[in-house]
Formats: sequence, structure tokens, C-alpha cells
Amino acid sequence: MYYINIQLKINQFVKNLYNIRQPLIFVMLCCIATCILQLVALSFTDEINSAPIRWLRTYTGDVPSEDSTAVVLRVVFGRICELCPSLGIVRIIRQKIHPKPPNADAVA
Repeated sequence: MYYINIQLKINQFVKNLYNIRQPLIFVMLCCIATCILQLVALSFTDEINSAPIRWLRTYTGDVPSEDSTAVVLRVVFGRICELCPSLGIVRIIRQKIHPKPPNADAVA
């Protein structure tokens, strides 16, 4: 009986620990993504600022914002996927994409 009570407490502790970790993992991944965007913005400043993808009324400085960098990366990554389908990362992403089933209610 004593062993069962301890095992139940350990299981409950592990469940609580898992529920606490999820928000922390999310925050950590957001920080990593922001850091990558900032590194790309610092490394490819001229390319991002000269990209005709997004119109900005005023530029805030020499280094583009994370938002502008993300917009440019979305477009450029799509082009890279089309031009280099044999890249390892492109193959991994395409394997993870699940095709959507056709919608019967959709009007053609």
C-alpha cells in the first residue's frame, strides 16, 4: 500500500512538471526564433532593405526590423524550396506536410 501511494505521488509530480514545462519550452523557442531573426537581420541588412517585397514608408535605421526580416524570409524560403528541392531541410519539411483532404462543400 505504501509503495502504491508513493508511486501515485510520483506520477502526479511528473504530470505537474510536464504541465509547467510546456509554457517554458514555448517561451524558450520564441526567444530562439527572435534571436535567429535578429542574426539574419544583422547579417543580411543590405539584402533585406533592398528587397522589393514590402513597402515601408520610413526606414527606422540601417538594420531592418524582425517583422521585415520575417516577411523577406517567408518569400525567399518559398523560392529556395522551388529552386532546390533536393536540400535536406526541404525534404524533411515536405515529409511533415500532410495533404489536406478535399472539401466537399467547396465551390469550384
